[in-house]
Amino acid sequence: LALSARDSDLNFARGLYLNIFETNTNANHGILTPARAASFKYLLNAYYYFQESMVPNSVTDTRVRAIRASSLELMNFNFSDKAPPMLPVRDLSFADNKAAIFEEARALFSYHMLMFPDMVSEQIMEAYLFVLAVHSDTKTFLDAWNKYTYSENGESDDQAVTVEEPKEEEKAKENEFSKKEDDNEKLLVEKELDNPPKRFPRNDRLYNACMHAARNYKDVKFAQKIWIERGKYRKTPAFQKLDAYTQDQLDFRFARAMLSCLVETGNAVDAYQLVLSSQNRFVWT
Repeated sequence: LALSARDSDLNFARGLYLNIFETNTNANHGILTPARAASFKYLLNAYYYFQESMVPNSVTDTRVRAIRASSLELMNFNFSDKAPPMLPVRDLSFADNKAAIFEEARALFSYHMLMFPDMVSEQIMEAYLFVLAVHSDTKTFLDAWNKYTYSENGESDDQAVTVEEPKEEEKAKENEFSKKEDDNEKLLVEKELDNPPKRFPRNDRLYNACMHAARNYKDVKFAQKIWIERGKYRKTPAFQKLDAYTQDQLDFRFARAMLSCLVETGNAVDAYQLVLSSQNRFVWT
């Protein structure tokens, strides 16, 4: 799974994950049993690393191709009435499907958060944020950010990084009620996820995911808000208990992320001033 993710072979990763999930469930006498948390993290990585322009080694290397073909052939999307919500196609890497890739990743994260909240760790939250960073927009990212994470710097969520919510939920509900009765279960799941079973305290790791998103979106205002909030996070006990060397390393990594965002958006003067203002503290090269 880890190798297929880095190989940009999303289809292979999907096949492996679904096969592991089904095998575990069958071995547990039909009781729904997911793959390990690390496996789910690798699957999310596969959505993040996927690039249409890349040709995976697993497609061109004969030693791997047979294993890949077998994994895809064995994909059973309906091995359980509560199987993971994957699109019932073996090839998700066809052209013009960025929305489908994102929607499946989002559905899988919501599914695991609802069905197996104990396996959703900070590392998985970070991996999901990276998927959002490359496959969504600022609004969608912030929706997830405010739903699944919270600030420990003494501010309420509406004082931290927020975004105005459009009235899309009401429209979605109206549409749902006009559908068949068997769609009601989907509505109940979405409603339950309005209050997720767990949330994560915002820390340096998650703030860096935000900076990656801001750079991809070329959204300097978002980056500046994260910069300000992380500055307040530095005053929390969680950060202050770290030794001075670790604090400096984390600060330098975040400063580099901010610099990269400024460079990507063409803000050369601000980027230059950032380096000058911190040259006595960080060893810029």
